[in-house]
Amino acid sequence: MALVARVLPSEEWAAKILPVWPAGWALPDAGHARMVVVERDGQVVATWAAMDVVHLHGVWKDPAARDPKIPGLLIDAMMDLLRGAGIAGVFTIAPTPEVRALAEHAGFEVLEGDLMIAKVPEVV
Repeated sequence: MALVARVLPSEEWAAKILPVWPAGWALPDAGHARMVVVERDGQVVATWAAMDVVHLHGVWKDPAARDPKIPGLLIDAMMDLLRGAGIAGVFTIAPTPEVRALAEHAGFEVLEGDLMIAKVPEVV
């Protein structure tokens, strides 16, 4: 009944992870994620995924620039950049109501929970 933590190869995700995850959860893209599990006698009792995710940062608009076309142009240009780079998902932080409105207009969804950040010890 020993507990063992290990990196789970993506080839094992469907068989080991899907049966224990809550209904409706989808496996991450194996090309952009890694998974750590804790197992007891080969049964997964805990999981945690590390995913490559693009953070959109630094949206800004000159307050004096009041043309209503600006947000749409900014969104369209960013989406073109992301599509061209093959980036299928991104996240952003909305520090102001204006940024939140822009993100929602671009199709962002508000997630539940608290955003947290950690620095990995001994990584420069």
